[in-house]
Amino acid sequence: MLTDTEVNNAYEFVTESLGRSAKLETFKKRIRPAHQRLRTSARNGKTITYSDLADAADTDNRRYLSKILDGIGYIEEERGNPPITVLVVHANDGKPADDFLKLLDSLEIQHRYDSDTDDRLIEEVMQEVRSYNWT
Repeated sequence: MLTDTEVNNAYEFVTESLGRSAKLETFKKRIRPAHQRLRTSARNGKTITYSDLADAADTDNRRYLSKILDGIGYIEEERGNPPITVLVVHANDGKPADDFLKLLDSLEIQHRYDSDTDDRLIEEVMQEVRSYNWT
């Protein structure tokens, strides 16, 4: 469950640090169900497609979903958890969008991983997220 403080801090990260526009009330309304659905996927060790997560967040706007994922990534990093947003993948290739790598860079956490290619980095993060205890 997300606290109001976590959501507000995530909103500030998305709008101020990343310079992306979003309405606070809409952000709050969308991030909570998306976060819950993503954590359920993590507990089950499964990926989720962008379209399924968009349905959970009640949005069909890909750009807005990206803002929500950035917010979730920020919250989980602040909690000391691995980058759960790696589990959100394209239906056609089973890989996260390039925005996932941009988020790792924005959060300055890529240095934690030894991977020398983007694909290996994604694989390493995916392994970490799947082996983490999300209870």
